Amino acid sequence: MPYASTNIPDILSIKGIFTVHSPSLSFSVVDCGEAHEFPEIFFLDRGKHSLIVEGQNHTLSSGQMVIYAPNSHHRSASPSDAVASIISFDVESRDLCKLYNRVITLTTEQEKNFKAIFDLAAPCFIKRPPNDVERGAKLCDGVDEYILQRIKLSLEAFLTDLLAFRQESEFHSSKNEKWNEEYARALDFLKQNIDKSLTLEDMARECKMSVSKLKLMFRGNYGGGPLSCFLELKIDEAKKLIQNGNMNFSEIASALGFNSLHYFSRAFKKITGISPSVYKKSIIK
Repeated sequence: MPYASTNIPDILSIKGIFTVHSPSLSFSVVDCGEAHEFPEIFFLDRGKHSLIVEGQNHTLSSGQMVIYAPNSHHRSASPSDAVASIISFDVESRDLCKLYNRVITLTTEQEKNFKAIFDLAAPCFIKRPPNDVERGAKLCDGVDEYILQRIKLSLEAFLTDLLAFRQESEFHSSKNEKWNEEYARALDFLKQNIDKSLTLEDMARECKMSVSKLKLMFRGNYGGGPLSCFLELKIDEAKKLIQNGNMNFSEIASALGFNSLHYFSRAFKKITGISPSVYKKSIIK
């Protein structure tokens, strides 16, 4: 009796690489932007940076990315000291459009996988000279074809994982009413405990669910992890307390569960892009 193989659909296939680089985002004049016929990953390694994609402003923090759609105009909104990694590529895919032009918050594992892809690909390409008739990156001499195959397969696996993760998150956030109710209760718990220092385990235990389910629930509804959400809630409350003017920064830090003024200041700048003292000056009329 002959064997029958199971057909595997070709959902996504990388055909080539156009660019692999880490640009300077600290330009002195805001750039005019660009658009090209292929998708491009803009991943923020460190810091905070604002982009304008098809007229829409998006602010990225470390660990987030945007995949520009083909022919979509994109540019940086302002200079920053952030660090980014960019890969643009030729792809055949029926579903990748679901990820285009939106901020994607990566899980720790996804972030690790993308950095591994970039670190593998970056030494394989160099920037073409200005007088070259072609644009984009040029393959270095002597690059092993097996390395290129690893880049291709790793990038395909990474993008496929993003598609699968998005599909699962959307199912829970838009089709499961109970899921949304649980998220609302979890959010209320964080607000009621804004003065505490909570771990993921604390949150999961209170919400009566596993840590993995808690993370997925927040990513589907909030767009990031529960700890990031909790920190943002704390900083929102810190802004209100600064505006009231009845407490100094040390008192605010203590009231919101920060174990030191330094950690509070660092967290405030991470979320807002400015220090608490600069924020206070900005609201004084």
